[in-house]
Amino acid sequence: MSFPKKHHFLPLTLLRNFTNSDGKFWVCDKRANKSIFLSRPEDVFFKKHLYSTLDDNGEKNPQLEIDFSKLEGVFSVVLKKILKNVRENRLPNLTYEEKKLWDIYFYFQWKRIPEKTNSLMSREQFEDSLNKSIFEYENNYRPLTEEERARFQSKEYRDKLNRNAKIDAIRYLGHEVQGILNDMSLFFVVLKKSNKSFLIGSDPYVRFMRNYGEKLGSKYVQLWLPIAPDIIVAHIPGLNRDLIKMDVDDCWVRLVNINIFKQSNTIASYSRALVESIASSR
Repeated sequence: MSFPKKHHFLPLTLLRNFTNSDGKFWVCDKRANKSIFLSRPEDVFFKKHLYSTLDDNGEKNPQLEIDFSKLEGVFSVVLKKILKNVRENRLPNLTYEEKKLWDIYFYFQWKRIPEKTNSLMSREQFEDSLNKSIFEYENNYRPLTEEERARFQSKEYRDKLNRNAKIDAIRYLGHEVQGILNDMSLFFVVLKKSNKSFLIGSDPYVRFMRNYGEKLGSKYVQLWLPIAPDIIVAHIPGLNRDLIKMDVDDCWVRLVNINIFKQSNTIASYSRALVESIASSR
């Protein structure tokens, strides 16, 4: 049986919205001295076995990537509904199930990007947690055997445990966050100027807040996600209804793009001029 090796942390169904008529877009990779190149979505925004766990034999299990692919398949239907309606200045009027699906996608998309997964648990935190667990086990049950102790002292074995713990953390559906998202309304912004557009990045979420450190759900926190060059969507608290805004100030669009560039390793757009302009910003 063939298992997926290339794990896209941004789904192709989203990336393809940012391509040109040839199905390609211009990419800037900050890790490669800000080089700019033309690419297919299939060839960027992925890591091999990013979401694969390791079993005791060292075999990779990509079940989480398979689960994400299933989620993306049903999410794509909701995404198409949103794009079609808001471009015609109509609210998509998502059903309860569609809004719930959007919230789940929105949450996992934020959680699964490398910029976030790397911060889920530091190696130091993992080591402290593992040593504490071993100590409590020996105190409450029995001492480890020499074979067990040698295994836990092995760097290779601890690396595997650390990797699997991070992937388990990604897999976890945070019910508290889901409750917050469920109570928030959706705010859609649609760009009508042909010379203005949003780009996509490896960390595509832009958070605006009044005070540093405020959490999602606060009335002053907005979390925005571009879903097409002409459309960006946010969860907004306190509105009690979804809203559409047709066009915004050009400076705000650039601010969104610059924020995405600053926090991302890679950005992409159908427009080379936009990628060059944002990549050269200070």
